[in-house]
Amino acid sequence: MASGITLLSLVTVKVMTLINSIVLARLLQPTDFGMYSVVVNLQNVVWTIAAFGIPVALAKSISEFRNTDRVLSERIGSALLILLLVSSTVSAIGLLLLADIVANNLYHDEGLVWVIRLSAIPVILGTLNLGLSSVLQGCQSIRRLAEINAVAAAVTPPIAFLSVSEYGLVGAIVALTLSNAASSILLYVQVRRTISLSFSKGRSLLADRPRFRSLMHFTIPAFISNLLVIPAYWIAKSVLALDSGFGSVGEFQIAESLSQIIMVLPVAMSIPLLPMISEQSALNPEAVGRTSEGLLRIVMFLALPLSIIIMPFLQPAIGILYGGDYSAAYIPVLLMFASSTFIAVASVLSNVFMGIGRMWDMLLMNLIWLIVFLSTLFVFVPKGNATGLASTYAVSYVALLLFLLAHYGNRFKSLIWGMVGATVAYFLFVVSFVTYLADGDFVSKLVGCTATTIAFALAGYALVLGNEERRLFKTALARLGSR
Repeated sequence: MASGITLLSLVTVKVMTLINSIVLARLLQPTDFGMYSVVVNLQNVVWTIAAFGIPVALAKSISEFRNTDRVLSERIGSALLILLLVSSTVSAIGLLLLADIVANNLYHDEGLVWVIRLSAIPVILGTLNLGLSSVLQGCQSIRRLAEINAVAAAVTPPIAFLSVSEYGLVGAIVALTLSNAASSILLYVQVRRTISLSFSKGRSLLADRPRFRSLMHFTIPAFISNLLVIPAYWIAKSVLALDSGFGSVGEFQIAESLSQIIMVLPVAMSIPLLPMISEQSALNPEAVGRTSEGLLRIVMFLALPLSIIIMPFLQPAIGILYGGDYSAAYIPVLLMFASSTFIAVASVLSNVFMGIGRMWDMLLMNLIWLIVFLSTLFVFVPKGNATGLASTYAVSYVALLLFLLAHYGNRFKSLIWGMVGATVAYFLFVVSFVTYLADGDFVSKLVGCTATTIAFALAGYALVLGNEERRLFKTALARLGSR
């Protein structure tokens, strides 16, 4: 029952996020909708800088010590939240000071100045929300965290409707601010009920230099890894905006929003994964490989077939949900569905490496992804607008997933060839399907059908869930239901 409530909460978050994107797309002009998307991505860059890799360290450290040294886990939680408050405030001030330069010198649009300045407030709230959520994740209060996120997501669309109807693009940022404020209040109340944190506990740990240095040793590679990824998203949308206009960014934003549908169950499985692997790494390291491989199979089993089943229904869905102005978003949506499938599996692998403390390995993987992403970005976007950017995502994330699978095989001496084959075949299927939709030639149709057959054959071989996978699935659901 508890796990069912958690899954329902996670589904609610995704559905409400989708509804919010529909509200914004319907009420804003396509150009303003694209501007909003770019500003949110810029805000995410500032979040990344402000967070400094601390949320991951929070979740991992609290999960490791909460059963063996509760006082230490409280000191760590207090200290890292203090750091988040300071860093988010400094980062928000920096965004305020740079708003004029970014709006006028980069986008050549003076109207964006105040929109960017207003987004400084959600930077502080959003960074704190990341920290508070990580505390609950580390305490494995997964159900409460999911419920809070669901409530905050549920109030966002009506707030956005009222605010955007009255104030347009500025109203969209106001709605984002109010939503983050609601999350902050709910998360803070729950954290106070779950774990005892205080300024004095945090100050005592900050004065403990050896312990603080050990935490920074973990947060620095996490920070650099995020700094390689999150700014790249903003750069990509900025390149698209400068090359094809903010309207194309709006089309891509729709593709990004719709593709989150298939992430619901994989994300649900990933939430308890980091603390689960962290605990197992400390208590029973030999079991990490078996656990992670089983969860990989489960997530691939959930994500890959679901994305293929949904694809034929996407074109009418875009017209019904977003209107005729965004009919050109169909091909980008297909490509982003493929990207989300790769991201879902890659997120499991990332959590495994973070759970066993291999942060520098993740830094290397993200660097490889960044090289592929940027090298394809400047090739595809000038040729294909929003479709070009979606192609960049698909190519870069299939490359990342293959590198992660290879590295996983090297680390745990168990390369999952079936999953490698299924990934490649699925990618070929998507490319062929999109090519067929673009020109409809017989060869692409034949290749698409062949690749689909291979994909299902390999998936059937690689993803049959045995007793171990079913046990892990039940364990993950039980963790989701924990308070």
